[in-house]
Amino acid sequence: MLPGLAARTIDLTIKPMLRATLVLLIGACALSAQPPLERILFLLGNWASDTDTELGHATALSTFAQELDRRILTRRGSTKYTSGKNAGQQHDDLLIVYPEGPDGGMKAIYFDAEGHVIHYTVTIPEPNTAVFDSDPAQPGPRYRLTHKVTGRQMETKFEVAAPGQANYQTYVSGVSSRK
Repeated sequence: MLPGLAARTIDLTIKPMLRATLVLLIGACALSAQPPLERILFLLGNWASDTDTELGHATALSTFAQELDRRILTRRGSTKYTSGKNAGQQHDDLLIVYPEGPDGGMKAIYFDAEGHVIHYTVTIPEPNTAVFDSDPAQPGPRYRLTHKVTGRQMETKFEVAAPGQANYQTYVSGVSSRK
C-alpha cells in the first residue's frame, strides 16, 4: 500500500458517513423541537354539523383557533338540540389545549356551561387524530374525546367509563364539516 493511501481511504469513507450522521441528527433534533401544538393544528378552523345524535337532533358549531401568540389552542363550541331527550337545550363549552413539560406533551382543560371541568392528556396516536383522555387518578368517571379529521370531515366521539370500569361507552358522536 502506498504511504498515505490508508489515511486517504479512511478520509473518503468516514467523512461522508459523518456528514450523513450529522444530517440525521439535525433532522431528528428539528422534529423533536417542533412545538407540541404543531401536531394538532389539523383541527384548526370552523366546524359545523346538523345531525341526529344519541341525545336528539343537534345543530353544532365549533371553532378551533390558536391564541396567546399561538401558545395555546382553543375550541369554543355551541350545540343546540331541537328534538329528542335534550330538545330545547343548548350546550356551550370551551376547551384549552396547551404544551406540558419539556417532553413535548400536551394537556387540555374543558369547561362547559353546566359546570363540568375535565382535565385531559392529549395524544396524537395517528395522523389527523387527537385523543383527549381524562386523568384516571381523578375521582368519578373517566372521559375520552376523540377528533379524527379526514379531508373536510371531522368525526367526533365522546365516551364515558363508569368508576371502576375499564370499558368506555359512547355518550355522543357525530360528524362535522369544515366551513
